[in-house]
Formats: sequence, structure tokens, C-alpha cells
Amino acid sequence: MVMGFHRHQYSDYRADNITGAFAWLTAIFLKFIDPSMKLETTILGLKVHFYSNLHLLDLTQAIRIGGPLSRQLRGPIPASLLPAGALVVGMNGGVLVHPLPNFQVPLYTRLSAAVVDPLNWWT
Repeated sequence: MVMGFHRHQYSDYRADNITGAFAWLTAIFLKFIDPSMKLETTILGLKVHFYSNLHLLDLTQAIRIGGPLSRQLRGPIPASLLPAGALVVGMNGGVLVHPLPNFQVPLYTRLSAAVVDPLNWWT
């Protein structure tokens, strides 16, 4: 159970007697789970169902990398996960760049030859 939510079915979570705004903000705060940028780069769908308007709170496109809520990187991401044409600024507030050769692979990342190559990452 997370902040009053409990598993309803499969990947659906439910909280009773809360406002739509609270559910929406909770979904937005999921962006800050570790490792950074995990949610934005791997999300398939994120919807908040509030029964008065079921289509109003679809956050999928807004929270994906390049969407209005994820325009700036918070950590290095694999280059292959950045969608073509995504309007994203790098971690320093400038253009996207490949990290220096001595960069640290993000936590919880399985090591491989491709992972340790800085050209496969954007920061």
C-alpha cells in the first residue's frame, strides 16, 4: 500500500475517498522513483481514473520523456530510449551530450559491454 493506494487488479491501484487532484499529483510524483528517468523512459501507460471524467486524467503522453512534464533529464538515459524528435534539454540545462568516458553507470543497471560505452548514453 502506497499513500492510501492498494492493488486493485494486476497493475491497477485504487484509493477510495480521495480527490482527483490528489491522485493526479501522486502519479506525477512517481517520476522521482529510483533510478532517475526510469518511469519516463519505460512507461507504456499511466492513467488516473476519476469517475466524473475518465478521459481527463490520461498522463501517458505528458509524463513520457519529451512530454510537457519530462522535458529535462534528471539522469543519464540510454540513447536508444530517447524518442526521435523529443524536445529534451540535458542535465546541465543545455543540449544533450554524451557523458565523459569516466561516467558512472546509474544504480540498478545491469552491466554489459554496451552499458559501459558512454556513446550509448545521453546526459
